[in-house]
Amino acid sequence: TLCNSAILLTNGILTSQNTVSEVINKYSETNFIITDFENYIESKCKRFTLKKPYWVDEQEETRTFYTVGEKIKLRFEFDFKEVIPYINPGFAILDMQDQRIFTSHLNDTDLTFDKKLINKITIDTIIEIPLSPGHYKIIYGVRDEFENTVIYKENMLLEIQQTVSKNGANGLLHYTSKWKLQNK
Repeated sequence: TLCNSAILLTNGILTSQNTVSEVINKYSETNFIITDFENYIESKCKRFTLKKPYWVDEQEETRTFYTVGEKIKLRFEFDFKEVIPYINPGFAILDMQDQRIFTSHLNDTDLTFDKKLINKITIDTIIEIPLSPGHYKIIYGVRDEFENTVIYKENMLLEIQQTVSKNGANGLLHYTSKWKLQNK
């Protein structure tokens, strides 16, 4: 008898549990994204690329996990091939049961671009809500000036390790993180 269900583990974390075909599709999508050339993603409009977003600490070092209470910073690095007036990056944090607990978009804030976007630009967002220890899924995307979704991916994880007992939010929480343009 063949199995009719499967699971997908990513770094030892359960990231999918579904029918065999659904889990194979999820694995294929994730595996393709992770092995993408130098982790750069070309926008559907072909006008810019995005380095796969990554976590950094206050010393600008790349991180793979945070401890409870640390500032969590997600970095977006863009390379614009032509002048673009505006983009709207965003991300969401989901628990491992796919319940959205946090979402933020650049247009939720007062950050504006005083010049059109060209060449390399780095944008950081700092998450200012406490997260309980555990593993979280991250969805991220970018909309262009016409509000078209030109990048959308579901291939990141966030790990929060416990240092002290602290409760986080349960359920749906919409919140705006701080966005900061690093260079123009």
